[in-house]
Amino acid sequence: MRQRLSDGIYARQELLAIVMVTQLRRHLAMFDGAELAMAIAAHPGDIEAALTAYEAALFPRSATFYADAVEILDLCLGDRAPFGLIELFDSAPAEEHA
Repeated sequence: MRQRLSDGIYARQELLAIVMVTQLRRHLAMFDGAELAMAIAAHPGDIEAALTAYEAALFPRSATFYADAVEILDLCLGDRAPFGLIELFDSAPAEEHA
């Protein structure tokens, strides 16, 4: 367990984790809004059917993104931080670094 959150590298790791999760949430919000609009358009006059269709896709997708966010947070802030995050970046194919 870390003594102080303000120690240089740990503070930067926490900031990186917050930025990554915030970006993910923004993208998800935009995607969810578009999905909801399409469900409403596909069920004109029946908002309950639109919401049911929207939620049928939303809940499984949200569970997957939640699991990914937990993994990212663990890489950034977990017991192996920052080494797990460094290993993740080192294992990425070269074209992803461009």
